[in-house]
Amino acid sequence: MNPPFENGDEHFLKAWDIMRNGEIVCLLNAETLLNPYSERRKTVLKIIEDNKGSIEYIDDAFTTAERKTGVQTALVRIQKKTESSNIF
Repeated sequence: MNPPFENGDEHFLKAWDIMRNGEIVCLLNAETLLNPYSERRKTVLKIIEDNKGSIEYIDDAFTTAERKTGVQTALVRIQKKTESSNIF
């Protein structure tokens, strides 16, 4: 997923909330993780840490894009496994 940089933490948390079992690969503004000043950002970092997710920081990812930006990005990969429940 490539959410808007200004609220990527919200999008990540929503994806984590609705994911049952699978992998989330999310591109965030690196500042979201490097400057965890809000509760949402702290929650994102805790989820990544608690679930042994990975973070890869990428410089200049969008310097040649149509809408150019020099913002440092973070590629987050995380697996979620939920105990299955049989409702039948």
